[in-house]
Amino acid sequence: MSQRFHPALAGRVSRRTVALHPVVWATVAACFAAIAITCAAIALFVAPFQGWEVGAVGAALFVVAAILASQPPPEADTWLPHFAVAAVYLCTTGAMFAFEPQGGTALPAVMFMGPVAAVWLDKPRHWLPHMVLAPILLTSPVWLGHADQSTFISACTIVGPTFVLGLCVRTVLLLAAGQSRRLEHLAMRDPLTGAGNRRMLDEAFASELARHAAIRRPLTVFAFDLNGFKTINDTLGHAAGDRVLRDVATRLAALADERATVCRLGGDEFVVIAPLTGRTTAEALGEAFRAGLGPAITAGLGWATYPHDGTEPDRLLEIADARLIARKAAARDTDDLADASWIQGIVLPDTVEEPSVAEGAPAPRRPRRPLSRDVLGTGRLLWRITGLMFIFYAAIALAFIAAGPHPGEPLSNALSLPLALVGVLIGTVILCTRPPALHTWGSELAVACTYLVPVAAFLVNRPDASALIGFGIFVGPLVAVRTRTRRRTLVHLGAALLSFSAVCASGLVNVSSIIAIGLLALTTIVMTFYCVFVLEAMEAQGAELERLSALDPLTLLANRRRLGEGLAEALEEAAVMQEPVAVLALDLNGFKHLNDTVGHGAGDLLLIEVATQLRHVVGRNALVARPGGDEFTIVLEGHDAEAAAVAADRVRAAVGVLNPSGCRITTGVGIALYPVDGRTPDALLAAADARLIDDKYGHGRTSTAQRPAA
Repeated sequence: MSQRFHPALAGRVSRRTVALHPVVWATVAACFAAIAITCAAIALFVAPFQGWEVGAVGAALFVVAAILASQPPPEADTWLPHFAVAAVYLCTTGAMFAFEPQGGTALPAVMFMGPVAAVWLDKPRHWLPHMVLAPILLTSPVWLGHADQSTFISACTIVGPTFVLGLCVRTVLLLAAGQSRRLEHLAMRDPLTGAGNRRMLDEAFASELARHAAIRRPLTVFAFDLNGFKTINDTLGHAAGDRVLRDVATRLAALADERATVCRLGGDEFVVIAPLTGRTTAEALGEAFRAGLGPAITAGLGWATYPHDGTEPDRLLEIADARLIARKAAARDTDDLADASWIQGIVLPDTVEEPSVAEGAPAPRRPRRPLSRDVLGTGRLLWRITGLMFIFYAAIALAFIAAGPHPGEPLSNALSLPLALVGVLIGTVILCTRPPALHTWGSELAVACTYLVPVAAFLVNRPDASALIGFGIFVGPLVAVRTRTRRRTLVHLGAALLSFSAVCASGLVNVSSIIAIGLLALTTIVMTFYCVFVLEAMEAQGAELERLSALDPLTLLANRRRLGEGLAEALEEAAVMQEPVAVLALDLNGFKHLNDTVGHGAGDLLLIEVATQLRHVVGRNALVARPGGDEFTIVLEGHDAEAAAVAADRVRAAVGVLNPSGCRITTGVGIALYPVDGRTPDALLAAADARLIDDKYGHGRTSTAQRPAA
């Protein structure tokens, strides 16, 4: 049930991925087979129910199990899921008639209907007919006079809660799908521009090529980089360059077709995948992109078309990059630099100010935590459903007690009323309290009550415990949600099964009750496995996508998002410990020349090598980030000015030894110190960037007089 046991759920988790997983579908078929075997054994060996009726139900269940097992996991809303859902309540209804008049014996089997419908029936119009038809059929033995009062009570305690259980499963799967989309967006998007990152490019490119191969249509990939972007960074600072990049990404997204994919690979490099674009229109479309960037900014352009230039993503990107380099070399004398006037309205002011929060402004929203059992277990929704569950069952018991059952009928025992009041008390306490953290005494007590209260109900209602069999329907899901580890899950599951077994072995309940409790135990095992399976997949998804959303896809250093979060955490700790924090900003001299002469592939290899060198120089405890392009940032906790200067010298020396393809690489380093140069991440990063420019070009080179007016 861990991630290694379900590789198909290792990435995105949704109802579709769960529905298409072979283990989940095999579990559904196995449940039908297990109940079929149970029916066959009852028909052969249990004296009160020996006969063809129960055997016929078992045979029908075997046929259903064989049909399901012979088919691959189906898509939602196809005929097979409808067949499976309908088979659950149709076969259960048949079993209720077979067990006449004690039809409640078979009702625990219908618990599978809700979860199966939640996974495989996507739209309300598809599961609504089942919600209408199932209660009618499942209560038909009562209305037709073929069942006793015990069966009627069982139907009241099982049919409704089965759909509630299905809605709970559906809600969890929808939350998991929402988390998947949210975190996948973070993992697939460049934090600065909102364009796709390298990870999105790889996936989208492979997907589009497969689609275009199937429809036999051409596709073109465009590669851009900005002329003069290095000059903008070096004269106006990286904050101004960031604004240029955001503006370019916005313009490209507006110019591109809605089916196109716009990605930023890093620095000033952008890629656009244009579906259904052939060689005859590629150059005109590329020039339209270039013209749409504005009258002042210019960009290098290269393109490659599928299938004429190649059929593999890497090959097409190489050709597009080669054409970009060739075209830039031919036009180097005419459009090398960007006109600074284009960015006059978007550059940052010369002075760095501490950001302030306007009075009365709402506090920024904290990012939502990845879904986990801790999040679900401490959420109010499932906690309130737990409380309502106890009150619902207690209310049913009180209603039948108030109706005045005759001696010997269900709920006629003198202890029935006190037990119902205990259920009301437990439910009220749960509704009036906050959800406890998992594995605290409150949480453990709530889990234990989900199976101890049903056991008490079985014993109080002896010998016909099947009347209250629905009291145990939520045991499996609640055990799965409120236990964080498999060991603790098995402890509670084992305690529940032992309690059920003790009731059966006590001799206090009749044969039909033993069969009903056996079916309840089977459904509890399956539902626990099913819920833990999905919950662990959901947690693995959250952890993996959260990790990916904080990493630069190329160098695996922290990205811009993680840099901001990590620096904020370091400053909070430094404020408490009264220790300094140093921020080092650097970029690579010679990187642009390497990209323009050798190619962006060589530039990527250089960035990976620089990342390796920086990790080695500053050690594991430092935060090393690549905000974008050839920019790197290092956060050193506990470093004063002297220690930061030593670290900067080591960084310069480590980068200076690199000589890719004969291009000498050097770096400047800008240092900002907390609290001297600022007390917020934005102020420190801006100060480090300003000092980086001074370190590269000398004091005064970046003065206000030499910058374009803002």
